[in-house]
Amino acid sequence: MPPDFIQSRSPSMTESVGAAWALLSAAAPRREASIAQATAIRDGVRLTVGRRRQAELAKARADHELDVANAAKDAEAAVIAAKARAAELTRELAVWDETSRRRLEDAVESRRRKIKHDLDHAVWQAEAIHEEAIRIPGRDLDAYRAHLQARVAELEQLMAQAKAFVARCRMRMPAEPGLDDAAATQAGAQPELAIQQQTEVVRGLNAQLGQLWLPGLFRGPILLAPWFLFAAIGAGVGALMNDGVGGMPGRLMHAAYGAGGGTLLTVVMAIVAYGVGRRRLHAALAPSLQASAIAHAAMKSALARAEEAKRLKEALVTGQRDESLAEANARYGPMLDELEARRDEKLATIEQTVPAKRTEIATRLAAQLNDARVTREVRVARAARTLEISVASIDDRARAEVLAAEATWNQACTDERSAWCSARDEVASILRALCAADAALFPAWHAVDAASWAPVRQPGPAARVGHCVLDVETVPGALPADPDLAWPSDLPSALRVPVALGFPQHASLLLECGHEGRAQGVAMLQQAMLRVLTAMPPGKVRFTIVDPVGLGEGFASFMHLADEHEQLIGERIWTDHRHIEQKLTDLSEHMETVIQKYLRNEFASIEDYNRQAGEIAEPLRVLVFCDFPANLTEAAAKRLAGIVNSGARCGVHTMILRDERLEWVPGIDQADLRARSLCLQHRDGRWGVASHGLQGLPFEPELPPAAERLIPLLRRIGKAAKEGSKVEVPFEMIAPKPDALWSGSTATSVQVPLGRTGATRLQMMTLGVGTSQHALIAGKTGSGKSTLLHALITNLALWYSPDEVEFYLVDFKKGVEFKTYATHRLPHARVVAVESDREFGLSVLQGLDGELKRRGDLYRQLGVQDLASYRRTGHPVVLPRVLLIIDEFQELFIEDDRIAQDANL
Repeated sequence: MPPDFIQSRSPSMTESVGAAWALLSAAAPRREASIAQATAIRDGVRLTVGRRRQAELAKARADHELDVANAAKDAEAAVIAAKARAAELTRELAVWDETSRRRLEDAVESRRRKIKHDLDHAVWQAEAIHEEAIRIPGRDLDAYRAHLQARVAELEQLMAQAKAFVARCRMRMPAEPGLDDAAATQAGAQPELAIQQQTEVVRGLNAQLGQLWLPGLFRGPILLAPWFLFAAIGAGVGALMNDGVGGMPGRLMHAAYGAGGGTLLTVVMAIVAYGVGRRRLHAALAPSLQASAIAHAAMKSALARAEEAKRLKEALVTGQRDESLAEANARYGPMLDELEARRDEKLATIEQTVPAKRTEIATRLAAQLNDARVTREVRVARAARTLEISVASIDDRARAEVLAAEATWNQACTDERSAWCSARDEVASILRALCAADAALFPAWHAVDAASWAPVRQPGPAARVGHCVLDVETVPGALPADPDLAWPSDLPSALRVPVALGFPQHASLLLECGHEGRAQGVAMLQQAMLRVLTAMPPGKVRFTIVDPVGLGEGFASFMHLADEHEQLIGERIWTDHRHIEQKLTDLSEHMETVIQKYLRNEFASIEDYNRQAGEIAEPLRVLVFCDFPANLTEAAAKRLAGIVNSGARCGVHTMILRDERLEWVPGIDQADLRARSLCLQHRDGRWGVASHGLQGLPFEPELPPAAERLIPLLRRIGKAAKEGSKVEVPFEMIAPKPDALWSGSTATSVQVPLGRTGATRLQMMTLGVGTSQHALIAGKTGSGKSTLLHALITNLALWYSPDEVEFYLVDFKKGVEFKTYATHRLPHARVVAVESDREFGLSVLQGLDGELKRRGDLYRQLGVQDLASYRRTGHPVVLPRVLLIIDEFQELFIEDDRIAQDANL
């Protein structure tokens, strides 16, 4: 084991690996590149000199022939290139011809389809408009006819009433009167008004028909009354005119003749009245008939005009359709013709362009061939002239350049070889130390079991989490063939070097993965925790485990530590966000305590403090957070940020498994967390180091042992921690040096060191100052109360003489604890009560009460208030400080009797 590396605290092992790899990766390529560059420059100069010397030996002819050959070659290449270019242009022209024609046809066809589509759409639109518009005049005519018929129907109903009146009068309707053209024209001018006016006329005339009494006589049996009247008058006149001739029969005959004459008169009068009444009735009906004729003529005229308007509208609609169709044909027809014409024009242009381009290509080829020939001739002539001018100066310039290049190459090779050897040796030394430390510090888990494991006495420098493979063959130039530069023979070209957490400043770990790598990430956390436990002295590391997603399942095996020593792992594995926040608060408060109580301005870090604190060194704290940042509140995040930033100085480190599927929590700087941790990332199904310059190198994570080996080992570690938790401060730490025995004075107080507090201070117990006159020591069985009493008595006896302090020792443990002071006759012990009973304990208290009264009287006599004043008087009576020490003093009060009462007083 290389002690220089193991004892070194900075840099860490992982940083050393990164630094060595970076140095090797830079040094070998730099050497190769620099030497290759220098060699290329030197060889270039040599080649140039050789060519110049060859040209000088071959004189002008060789150079001339070379230049001529180059000129011929260039000319031939130019000819080949020109012909190839001409062939390429010809092919491009053919492709252009074919492509242009195809594009033209595609464009024409696309345009033709568009025009035809637009034409069909225009025709369809015109036909659709015509089909809809042609129905409108017919519907308007039907509506108008129905409207007029409704108006005339009222008139006809009035005429029907008039006809019914005439029929009741047993007369016939007069003939329809003729209608002159003027009346018909006037009625046709405003038919609806005419129909309305004539309807009103008929209605008024119908009202007048009822006032014609003469035609009304012929309605029903009204004519019977005059007939009976005239027949009766005729019969009476006939009977009166009979002179009695023929008797009654003759009279009856005359009466019959008279009745017949009355009847004849009635008939004649009826005929005359009928004729007069009919003329009057016809005269009264004539305006109605004329009005009816005018109304019908108006309706007929209106319908005729409506029919004509319908025909005109239909003709107009049809004409508009025909015009739209003609317009569409007139619009799109020429477009099709123009399209075909433009197609033919462009085809003609293409057909004209292709031959012209072919001619241009041929002309250009001929010109290029001629230029190649002329250029060749010019170069041959110029080569001859150049040879004549340059031969004289080539030799001197070549010699100077070769010498300078050789000197530069020698110096560059020397410098680079020296730099490589230095870097190689430094890297080899680091790698040897790393491999040796890896083998010494981190035995494989299959070789460690609970029986063979032994705790370390001093904190280890690191805790391994895996290996990186450094393959020197992957570094260009790292394995040179030159034996002076070769890789050390004792080191293989491919090395497995440890990747480890470094204590105390580089012990934080960050694992970043998704769901795929979580299970292995949890196992890596377990392994890292186990390495830390085995690398630190028992009980000198304490874990706080947070597992909000797994609910502690991944770390359940570590709860076996709590079975042996609860402080190693805490009460449980924390999952609830409130508990997580509280635990982070506890760690923050611990850091505050470390800074304010331990470090102050005396120590840079907890490591410096622990180095001096020795057996009371402060344990390291490790926060293990699985599935970060699940269940992390904003306040907890701030606490965690403080732990990340300042925890290393206070001995608080983090092991975090981050779930990359969860959103990053605000309040924690992601870059800062990665910079302060050894960062491992799971990518493409593999774990890799993402920090310390080891990115991209093959990484082999170390996994914990199987449960059947892990659990017994954890129990063994827990037992060792429990045993090691008993801090034993050597008595020499608090005892006086030989030259300081009995050097203390109790004049003002009694001060005695009982242990250590902090790295550089002793814990003192002071009595006799202010209210610090008495002390009560309490604790559970086995907690060390009696041991503390022994330390107190022994150290007081060493620091102070019997004239300074005297003891009254009362032991209610059957004399077990204080018996040794009686056996060895401790000079300070005035009373040693062995196998004490309560009555003896009370007598000791009563004796001390008497001593207290005696001293009080003496103080009053001398006029002093305390022991310091008394001793300044120089009184010959020695008064040492009295210290009553009672072990298990509660025995005095276990019974409520007189002894307890007196002891209490």
